[in-house]
Amino acid sequence: MRKFSVILFLLSVGFSAQSLNAQLLTEKLGGVSTNFLITSADTVNLQPVRQVILQRAATREYITDGYYQNTHQVGYNAYHLEFSSVRGISAQMVYNNKMGCFDQDFYRLVMYDVQEEVVGAMQLTSREVTKWINTNVVPYTFAFSIDLSDVPLVLLDNTARLDILQVHVRCE
Repeated sequence: MRKFSVILFLLSVGFSAQSLNAQLLTEKLGGVSTNFLITSADTVNLQPVRQVILQRAATREYITDGYYQNTHQVGYNAYHLEFSSVRGISAQMVYNNKMGCFDQDFYRLVMYDVQEEVVGAMQLTSREVTKWINTNVVPYTFAFSIDLSDVPLVLLDNTARLDILQVHVRCE
């Protein structure tokens, strides 16, 4: 009986050590897996392979006005939604002929609940959305990191679907 207990103990230690090694890097870094439906342009399901929210270090640049313009960078921690996909974010070109128009590039992020009601919507700068593309494999694989520092995280508690669209505004 003692021999059986020792074997059982060694097996349990071996399986727990193996399960610790099987833990994903994002989980080891404190990331939390999410299960959002992620779409682009309301119609394209990006079918994320993996998605996680984790904390990352980030910087933001501030320029002071006045006679001497100074630039300051501030470091902070922010949560990021990161996901990988075999589809990219859709892009929309908008032409504007209004006086005082200036070219802009941004992302529009809309959050929907299970009833498809809008929970929140916001505009993200190109600095707040990082995109990686692996062109060495077919189909291409994409990875995105969205800075959530300006998104109230309580909105994500009620979010079932995220829709993201890249918008290019060009003046004519």
